[in-house]
Formats: sequence, structure tokens, C-alpha cells
Amino acid sequence: MKTTHAMRYAIRLNYAQVTEIAGKSSERNATRSAALLAALGIGLSSFSMKQMLTKPPKKKL
Repeated sequence: MKTTHAMRYAIRLNYAQVTEIAGKSSERNATRSAALLAALGIGLSSFSMKQMLTKPPKKKL
């Protein structure tokens, strides 16, 4: 999956906000993991949508 410039910028902004909010080390690690998993989920969803949109529609019998 190839990320766009805007997507990388959004992830970088989100990551910076997450590290500012988290205070404790364990909270920071959990928050980082949650943010990375959320970004991965969004990326996978957008990839799946792109795949579905590029497939030709099935013919009904």
C-alpha cells in the first residue's frame, strides 16, 4: 500500500498530538499502539474500497 503525502502528514500530526496528550509511559505506549492500529485499519479499509471499486460489477443471472 502506497501512502500519499497528505496521509503521511495526517499520521504525523496525529502522532504528535497523541504523544503530547499521553503522560505516563504505559499510557503513551498504549496510545501509540491504538493510533497505529487505527491508522492501519483506515489504510486497510481504503485499500479494500479501492479494490471493490475497480472490480467490474458481477452480471446477474
